[in-house]
Amino acid sequence: MVFSPFRLKNRIASLIIKDHVIRFVETKANQPFTVYHFGERYLPNGIVREGKIADRETFMLILEECLDEWKLRKRRVLLLIPDSVVVLRIQSVPAEIPDEEIRGYVYMEMGTNVHLPFDEPTFDYVVLKEEGGIKEILLFAAPEDVVLDYKEAIEDAGLKPVAMDLSSLALYRLFYKQDVTNAHDYFMLIQLDLDAVNITIFHEHKPLFMRHYSLQEYLSRWEIQLGRKKTVREMRWTMSPKEHGDMMTDISREIERLMSYFRYSIMQGKQQITKILLYGDHPGRAELFLQLEQTYNISVITIHENSIPFSLKEQDDEMIVEPYYLPIGLALKEVP
Repeated sequence: MVFSPFRLKNRIASLIIKDHVIRFVETKANQPFTVYHFGERYLPNGIVREGKIADRETFMLILEECLDEWKLRKRRVLLLIPDSVVVLRIQSVPAEIPDEEIRGYVYMEMGTNVHLPFDEPTFDYVVLKEEGGIKEILLFAAPEDVVLDYKEAIEDAGLKPVAMDLSSLALYRLFYKQDVTNAHDYFMLIQLDLDAVNITIFHEHKPLFMRHYSLQEYLSRWEIQLGRKKTVREMRWTMSPKEHGDMMTDISREIERLMSYFRYSIMQGKQQITKILLYGDHPGRAELFLQLEQTYNISVITIHENSIPFSLKEQDDEMIVEPYYLPIGLALKEVP
C-alpha cells in the first residue's frame, strides 16, 4: 500500500480530562463514523482537582507521555469544559435585539441584569423562544481563566484544539442517536463518575437545569486494578462495605433532593422527571440503576453498545467499554 501523507488529515481526537483520568478516542467523521484508536491514563490524586489543573508541571509531563504513547501529536482535538465550573442559566433579553447581537448585550449586562458567580466569563447561548416582547436564551458560561488554562496546556503539548463542549450535551447526543429521547418527556441525565455526579435535566432536547456534586473526598479510597499491558480494567473500593453503602446513599439522596427541587421549586408542581438517562465510569452505576428503578418506578435508560452509531477498527482485540462512550459522544459533534 502506498503511504499518503494526507490519509490521516480528517482524523480528530476527543480528549476527556477528569480529576482521576485522561481518556481519548480518535475518530474520523466519514461514513460510517469510525473509531480508530482509544486509550486512558489514570491520574494520581491532586493533579487535577475539581476540574482545574492543580499541578501543571506534573499534568504536562503525564499528558506529553500520553500523546507520545497514543501517537496524537499535532492532532486536532475536541475538549470538554469541566462540569464543575459550568453555569447554565435561562436568561431574558429584549426581543428587538437581533440574535447576532445577543452576545454583545450579555456582555453589557454582566453584573446588572446578568449575574454569574465569576468574573470574566466565556459563554455561549441558544435562543429558546420569543414571546411578549422577550427573547428567552439558554446561557452556558464558565470562567475564562479555567478554559484558557486547558486550551494553553493542550497547545503547549502540541495539540490543536478546535472546539469545546459540555459533557451533558455530548452524552445526550449519544442517547439521541439511540432514538430513546423525545421532545415531550422530562429527562434527568445522571453522570455517575468516580470524581463527581453531574445531573442535567433536558426537555425538548435542550438542557434546562444542571447541578454538579463533587465526590473528590472519595477518590483516594479507590485502588486501580491493572490488567495485561498495564491497562486499567476496574477500580476496587479499599474501605469497608458500610462506607461504600454510605457513599451510595449520599448519591441517592442528592438525586432525590434535585428531583424534588425541580418538580416543586422550578416547575411549581406542574411537571416532574419522566425518564432517567444513566451513564458513568463509577463501579456503583449498576447498583444505582436498580435503586432508581425501584424508588421512582420510571424508565431508567443506559447506552447500549450495539446501538452506538460507529464502526470500530480493531485495537489489540480490545472492545470499547462504557467509559469511552463520553468521548465518542463528543466526537459526534463533528458529524452532520
